[in-house]
Amino acid sequence: MARPFFARFALILGFLWLAAGALFKLFEGSPNDLPATVKALSPLGALETLRAAIAVELAVLGLVIALPRVGWFFLSGAFAVFIAVLLPLVASGETSCGCFGGNITIAPTVMLGIDAALLALLLATKPWRSLPQGSGLGAATLPPLLAVAALAPYMKIQDTALPPVAPRTQSEGSAPAAPEAPAASADAPALDAPAAESLAAAGAPTGAPVASPASDPLAALGLPEFRELRIQDLVGQDVWSTELLNFYEYGATAGYAQGTFQPDSHVVVYRQTCEHCEEHLKQIWEEQQRGEPQWQGRTIVLLRLVETKDTDENNRCRVLPEPSEKISFPPLKRGYGITTPFTFDLDGAMAIQNPIDLRKDK
Repeated sequence: MARPFFARFALILGFLWLAAGALFKLFEGSPNDLPATVKALSPLGALETLRAAIAVELAVLGLVIALPRVGWFFLSGAFAVFIAVLLPLVASGETSCGCFGGNITIAPTVMLGIDAALLALLLATKPWRSLPQGSGLGAATLPPLLAVAALAPYMKIQDTALPPVAPRTQSEGSAPAAPEAPAASADAPALDAPAAESLAAAGAPTGAPVASPASDPLAALGLPEFRELRIQDLVGQDVWSTELLNFYEYGATAGYAQGTFQPDSHVVVYRQTCEHCEEHLKQIWEEQQRGEPQWQGRTIVLLRLVETKDTDENNRCRVLPEPSEKISFPPLKRGYGITTPFTFDLDGAMAIQNPIDLRKDK
């Protein structure tokens, strides 16, 4: 029989590792960091899925504290689920698992190795036999621990109501001018030489990324930590009468040089660090160069969701369709809860039509 010391050691290691992930997600995590398989399988929205994931992890921690001879089973189950989620990420070549939020990058292969090792250690030390009866704080402490686990994510992570903004109409024309964003850094990295030469020869825009304004104005805006943009729920509505206007105005106030939504246009929502966004934007540019009819005389609006981690160095989206209207939404701590690239059309009356999640359709 394995000694109680080794069983406790394995249980403590697993507990601390799970606690680190749960607390990072609670205080810093974003629904955008959830693995694609989790979002696809969850019947809940992005925010509710994140809350539920944190609540389950905290509940497992509570079980380990109160009843370790029972909690080990759920802790092992958690690691088994993590392994099942990580395997598709490893197979698809993802660079980060999102387990500790978007600001800490851990390769899925590394996380898979850690979770598998902890699961093996738990099973090898047989805590169901090795731990003495009466271990832990006892069953009486379990209800309050589970109550904290259930309530903490809902109290900490909230979808804040947006203040009312007077809607615009098409007759009002372009939105008010906003201060110009500072120029991009002179030493911003360019494309690698062969790609730059090839694209420059064809007239592609390969310059430095659009710079973000200083972060100081953002603090005064009272931005929510998170907002789930559900553009598919806005079909048929005038774009200037939806919550997109709130974030447009936030961006203008923060100092982003805002273009404007246009009638009969195609809108691409993207993040500058998104590999799939890079591919889609480059594809549109190439189709423009070939003179394909769907882009002839049609305005393209590029709606960038700015993130706090954005830098000149991590900007993947340097080849952009031109001409285009460029709009920036300011960074939210936990993001916008929308998968990118995401596209939709605006008809002649500025109503939202044809929303498409391009990642889901691939």
